[in-house]
Amino acid sequence: MKCLIDTGAQMNILRLSAARAMKILYEVMQHKPGEPPQGVTSANGTHDPFVGTAFNVPIRIGSVTTLTTFRLVANVTRSAILGGPWCACAKITIQYNAIGRVTCKIVSEDGFRNTVFIASNPAPHHPSQTTTDEDEEADSGNE
Repeated sequence: MKCLIDTGAQMNILRLSAARAMKILYEVMQHKPGEPPQGVTSANGTHDPFVGTAFNVPIRIGSVTTLTTFRLVANVTRSAILGGPWCACAKITIQYNAIGRVTCKIVSEDGFRNTVFIASNPAPHHPSQTTTDEDEEADSGNE
């Protein structure tokens, strides 16, 4: 499953349909009558109420597994959002380079294993990622 890493999110969010598809156990959240349901406000301004909480869900990336608590919502656009709590647990470090590549490193709780992965590829329009007609002509002349 693809996840969105959101260092600015205050919690980890999992779409209810994803939890059901992966057979993740969760506690159903009870809403008090007459009170507005607790939930999450998305970047686009929509409010999605919490439907439950899943505790100690193992998230494995490479050789690193972290146990994560998720709030479940029905209509979030991503299957999962790994927010600040997961970022802290995974001890994530993020590096940016000049052409836009974003590399992340996470470390196991015991500190003995780590995984490095590319979180974002360079922008395809960056000069280092494109060729010009002159470059192609020069290359064809060398054949």
